Amino acid sequence: MTFATYWLISYLLVGCLGTVTNCLSLLFFVLRNRTGLSNHLMIGLNFSDLMLCILNTVIPFKSFTETGVRLYSWTIVNSISSGFITLVMTVLRTIIVWNPFFQINAKLTLFPLVLQPF
Repeated sequence: MTFATYWLISYLLVGCLGTVTNCLSLLFFVLRNRTGLSNHLMIGLNFSDLMLCILNTVIPFKSFTETGVRLYSWTIVNSISSGFITLVMTVLRTIIVWNPFFQINAKLTLFPLVLQPF
């Protein structure tokens, strides 16, 4: 087997398994009916990872076309978005652990998440 075959199999494996697991996780967080900031961040993180997995499934078939380059750039944006959401969740949890009575304004926290991909 060549390197290209391993590359194709790994992209498809990550894409397919990640899509299934992120769909299940997203379904869990959506059906929980909690309105806390942590729940909204987890939904955002699941959605971003779901888009990343779907793109990983499509990219191998469009690799060397203009569409493939655009899809790959969206993969990079989604990776950065997932990392940013994880960073925000880490900072918020640290604040909650060190100062449990501090009230975090959810609107100020979610505002950068909306603007981040642009």
